[in-house]
Amino acid sequence: MSRLFRQIRLPDDITINFFDQTRVYFGDFYLVKLEIQCIIPAVYSETTEGFTMEPVPATHPKHVMYKRYLQKMGVPSSALLEVKHSLVADFEMNSLPYIISKGFSVKLVNYNQPEKVKKVKRYQENLL
Repeated sequence: MSRLFRQIRLPDDITINFFDQTRVYFGDFYLVKLEIQCIIPAVYSETTEGFTMEPVPATHPKHVMYKRYLQKMGVPSSALLEVKHSLVADFEMNSLPYIISKGFSVKLVNYNQPEKVKKVKRYQENLL
């Protein structure tokens, strides 16, 4: 069961949610697991002046979601909150600059195109 641990709202309509999925590992030790969901406005084209949102067909989503999991194993119950805050701080320091960059949305949309998500190689066709 996931609970919202923290939410960050950034400029340009970007929302980052941290969901707590911590569970007991063994005795008084826990697996600290945070699911990160970033909801980012989809940018489908870029111009020489920068990135712009053009009218897109109804079949294209207006937002894309980026998911990531952060976890640490074997955390004693006395250090649960400290480890959760440490994981969030590390994410903010290392990953957040990439997410808020203007080119990230275009790359994420291009990566999630249906023809790029599911590529079936010739030898895998018989397995499906």
